[in-house]
Amino acid sequence: MILTYDHRRVKSPSFRSPELQSLADEVVARPDDEFAPNAKEAEEAEEEAEEAEEAEETEETAAAAADGSVLKRKGNKPLRPTPPLSSPKTIPQLHKITVHAMVKEAINNKASLLSAFMALQCISAARPEIIYARRSVASWKLREGMPIGVKVELRGDNMYQFLDKLVEIVLPRLKEWHGLPLSAGDGNGNLAIGFPPSALALFPEIEGSFDMFPRMTGFDVIFNTTGYTNTEGRLLLSGFSVPFREMGRAGKRE
Repeated sequence: MILTYDHRRVKSPSFRSPELQSLADEVVARPDDEFAPNAKEAEEAEEEAEEAEEAEETEETAAAAADGSVLKRKGNKPLRPTPPLSSPKTIPQLHKITVHAMVKEAINNKASLLSAFMALQCISAARPEIIYARRSVASWKLREGMPIGVKVELRGDNMYQFLDKLVEIVLPRLKEWHGLPLSAGDGNGNLAIGFPPSALALFPEIEGSFDMFPRMTGFDVIFNTTGYTNTEGRLLLSGFSVPFREMGRAGKRE
């Protein structure tokens, strides 16, 4: 049902210009049937626009799925992949290990990155990559494009050699560290461990030549697995002898 306005009941406006007065008289004299098709056309145009938007969204979703790109959900978070059925082909595996260190002293002195760069290169046997700031932060006196950290990604034999040193030498010698909590994980099977600066000196490559490194920096180790849940990632790392601790109700070790 389309509601129209009865223009015949409106008093015709009076204009000083005769041309405007003639145009106003023509509009008032039009029958109501001439306005109804315009309303129908407007509604049809709106429906067509909505259908076109829905079609575009469907095409974008299909294209993203075909390209393998990550879609976003509420809060700009990536969509969790649907776990496949359990089979020998879907056993979780360790994909890569990322070791990165942020050096805040590099804001005032870029040479501070050299010590962290050499340390990561020694413990990982791979050349690290320098991390640059993505945005400026005035309170930290940080500008976009400034070098603020280093990272290295390990795969293959270097990855397993680093994991072996970490599990057999470094983790048992850490003080007041009883293992990863059972709640560790990002929801997609990936886990991370943060180490203090003192842990860097526990690696055999640095312990033998400690005086060559003027500054010790803290670092993070991220385990990227092919698991779909945190449980799968924790089971995989427990198979590599990474310790986990059980937490009681009060947060104490049981």
